Amino acid sequence: MGGGGGGGGGCWDPVRAGCGSRGGGVFHCPVRPERRQAYGATASGAIRSGGVLVLGTFAADGPTQCSGLPTSRYDADALADVFAPGFSLEHSEREEHVTPGGAVQPFPWAVLRHTSHWAPRC
Repeated sequence: MGGGGGGGGGCWDPVRAGCGSRGGGVFHCPVRPERRQAYGATASGAIRSGGVLVLGTFAADGPTQCSGLPTSRYDADALADVFAPGFSLEHSEREEHVTPGGAVQPFPWAVLRHTSHWAPRC
């Protein structure tokens, strides 16, 4: 698997191209379309055609803020739309994570197959 997560800049920076990656550590943070486009372009360059991106992020009914910052929220179809047409949704699941404080935070997980060159769709 390639890189994942990210630093304070909100951009995922994989080390090398590969057959797959997992991400989402910062995908809920880019609320501006150009940040989502940059994430998608990075995924397209990092994952070979035929490879997969496994992505989890805050659900549409999830938290509106994380650490005091606004979040982007998605269901699996909305995640697929962000990465279309270069990635297609292969599988999705919903997880309901219970925080140490007892709050429930729903997350959609999506397996997206890289099918071609990425073009942003925001």
